[in-house]
Amino acid sequence: IDLFVDIAAILAREEPSMRFLVVGEGPQEKNIRRKIDELGVGGRVLLLGHRNDVPDILAASDVMVMTSMKEGLPQVVLQALAMQRPVVASPVGAIPEVVAHEETGLLCPAGEVEGFVAAIRRLLQDPALGRRLGAAGRRRILERHSAIAMGGKTEEFYRHLALAKGISPG
Repeated sequence: IDLFVDIAAILAREEPSMRFLVVGEGPQEKNIRRKIDELGVGGRVLLLGHRNDVPDILAASDVMVMTSMKEGLPQVVLQALAMQRPVVASPVGAIPEVVAHEETGLLCPAGEVEGFVAAIRRLLQDPALGRRLGAAGRRRILERHSAIAMGGKTEEFYRHLALAKGISPG
């Protein structure tokens, strides 16, 4: 989140109307609030805490940003792609399985503030690119991560197990 606040501070200087939302809770909240104050972006970087309306927040967002240094496969990335929102993320954990650079989103080296700033700026300046990436992201989620796709993968897995055990899957 520290990195996200640094990114927000740079972009906020360029575009005074821009708002940055942080959803979720964690033990670093006090430190993050202090950093927001130190960088003078209070009222621009909003810590929303735990929310049950993430789809509404994503729908109202122009870009979803995931600055994690370590990660598995965050559900919010899948949700953002399913909602056709362009994603800018670090290529850590399983994120590159769903966010393919220049195909379904933009990937930036973990910890690289300027790379994230440039990618976000690019999406904001080129809404058509954001729409293209968002549409491709939704297609990828439907093809690989929908309930139907996951059910098919589960069935395939069990067939494989049955065959390995000499059981006729039928």
